[in-house]
Amino acid sequence: MDKITQKAKCFIDKNNLIQNGDKVLAAVSGGADSVCMLNMLLTLKNCYNIDIAVAHVNHNLRNETAQRDYLFTKKLAEDMDLEFFYLSADVAGYALEHHISHEDAGRKIRYDFFDKLLQAHNFSKIATAHNKNDNAETILMNLLRGTTIKGMSGIPAVRGNIIRPILNLTRDEIELFCKENDLSYVTDETNLVPVYKRNKVRLDLIPLIRREYNSNILETITNNVDIISAENDFLNTSANNAYNSVVKQNGSEYVIDIKSLLSYHIALQRRIIYRILESLAGEKHVGMVHTDTVISFINKSNTGKSLNMPGNIKAAISYGDLIISKSVLPAEPIHQNIEFGKEYILNGLKLLFETSTEMTNEKHVYYFDSDKTGTNLFIRTRRAGDKFQPPGMHGTKKLSDYFTDKKIPVSMRDAQLILTDSNDNIICLINSVSDRNYICTSNTKNYLKIKVNEV
Repeated sequence: MDKITQKAKCFIDKNNLIQNGDKVLAAVSGGADSVCMLNMLLTLKNCYNIDIAVAHVNHNLRNETAQRDYLFTKKLAEDMDLEFFYLSADVAGYALEHHISHEDAGRKIRYDFFDKLLQAHNFSKIATAHNKNDNAETILMNLLRGTTIKGMSGIPAVRGNIIRPILNLTRDEIELFCKENDLSYVTDETNLVPVYKRNKVRLDLIPLIRREYNSNILETITNNVDIISAENDFLNTSANNAYNSVVKQNGSEYVIDIKSLLSYHIALQRRIIYRILESLAGEKHVGMVHTDTVISFINKSNTGKSLNMPGNIKAAISYGDLIISKSVLPAEPIHQNIEFGKEYILNGLKLLFETSTEMTNEKHVYYFDSDKTGTNLFIRTRRAGDKFQPPGMHGTKKLSDYFTDKKIPVSMRDAQLILTDSNDNIICLINSVSDRNYICTSNTKNYLKIKVNEV
């Protein structure tokens, strides 16, 4: 066994990633990382008595090269006599429908596909080829936008059924392994262009740090991760004990004894409040600013005071208790003519409408074809008889039927913001789905740009 494979095996054993008799689904893109991981798993197959299969997702974002990657990975699996699973996905369409980036859409589609395969074919593990460089990039990106200890802990070696067997290998070690073992692989050309933020960190920031500040930055970050992760685990354990001591849950209502909560260190207070907010609104809708807002509120307010937050979450003080729950108050009807360049705060969202001649990959920014939408636009709430045409549909659909199909709670339907044109045709549901007649295409020249952030 070569030194690089031995290094990966030590990491696998240290983190207990693979057990004897596991059935492992390897996520393989065809790039150097996943080809390296797949070959190492084959080398270690008899050590762990495991079965291996290959899964590949075509995102359909790169035309000919995406098809090349699929054919390469399919042949790779066939040459190794491994079962091959394949999904061709409309990542761009999914991203438009759900108003998320291509990167987030691709990740959601991939892991949903892997989860379905895991259930259908009794796989015990999903192996992905994240490496030490990926981990450093993720941590730096988290630091640049602001993060918690969890964000500074980087990519975990194991999360549920997902394992990362080569997380301790650098990209240089992976490419050396492929070279020494005469392994061919494909290269995603989009990874070589500093357009996306991750690419900029990989191609610009890390080389700058190596050149000017710390030539061993990957090892430095990895060593810090080990320390931070251990301390994060300790804090989680302490926070869980404190949570069980001060929080009583009744359905979706949480009652916290304020005096007991404030007796704990601020670090544990934050984790307790964050856990509650996350359970009510979801991880993507909760940040440290919301947690600190609640803590500030209980330190300054008295019985009878309440606080409304994004996601219809309400915090109220009642005789020494903090009560956090989902608000079910009906929303007031809204009908607002839009002025470009002016910021609007409506139903917990901050909105800014602009026009543009180009489209960028910013988070929380959505684009439509402004030649189709026009510039006389309105924001309103729902009305009886509303209809629109979701992506993928040839006819129209009642908005009420869409809400029912998507299981949108009745309490949230009246608060949904709707963008319409001058003829009251629905362009999109803000932060949700678009009408297919207004989405951008390859022929779009002028863009309606909407920035959406939670207040």
